[in-house]
Amino acid sequence: MQTEQSLLQLSDILVNGENCHREGMIDQALEMYRQVAKMFEDLNDWGTASYFYKKCLDISMEQKSLRGEAQAWLGLGNCEKESFNKGEAMTNFETALQKAIEVQDQKLEREISKELVKVYQIIALEFQEHNNFDDALKFFEKCLTASRSSKNKDQEAECYQKMGHIHEKLGDTVKAIDLLNEFLKICEEAGYDDKRLEAHKELGEAHSKNGNVHAAIKHFEDLRKLAQEKKNRKAQADAFLKLGLLHYQDGLTRKSVEALRRHFGLAKDD
Repeated sequence: MQTEQSLLQLSDILVNGENCHREGMIDQALEMYRQVAKMFEDLNDWGTASYFYKKCLDISMEQKSLRGEAQAWLGLGNCEKESFNKGEAMTNFETALQKAIEVQDQKLEREISKELVKVYQIIALEFQEHNNFDDALKFFEKCLTASRSSKNKDQEAECYQKMGHIHEKLGDTVKAIDLLNEFLKICEEAGYDDKRLEAHKELGEAHSKNGNVHAAIKHFEDLRKLAQEKKNRKAQADAFLKLGLLHYQDGLTRKSVEALRRHFGLAKDD
């Protein structure tokens, strides 16, 4: 709810914006209107915020200011996203990104890409939930590209992981392994230890499913060592169970028995 003071402040900003626009002080006018739009965003009044971002867009187009257009489309995209209109949000963010690229504003490109990551991920997950895997992969690819542009390593890793899961579900284990290897590589470079545990476990399972017992054993050994280092007893127990079954499959009975003994010991203690 707006107080009398905030209404007066809003009025002052609008008057200043109109004056700046009339006097040809375009950058100042745009800044004033963006301030007004943000005030309405803070009130969750996305419709009114959109009105002022559209005003910014009109002025920017009139003045042929690509940077102003990019900022306006970014604001409009955010209003649509917060109004749960993901399709319109995506279109606005993509337009904003194109304008930012044209004007070579890398900081603005990263800011817009961060928003695109969120929208692409929502759309990809919805397609995945409805078993529309082709479209899910398409949007995870878009999400991956945007994650790289925004330098979001965490999200980039997650995209590789999600795409790996889909390819494994579709029966393309080789492609799944390639993607999960990328997931593991980013986790190792960024020091995401919990996700490294996930990566080794998933790679071990994928190699096992693909019939490559030795590769599977290597990943479960890496999982065991990392879990021991991080004092994660559950992950250790899981690794020993898988190692026991794989060693038995490989004809190494003594190693299998020892791994299973360690598994049951850890499981019992928990």
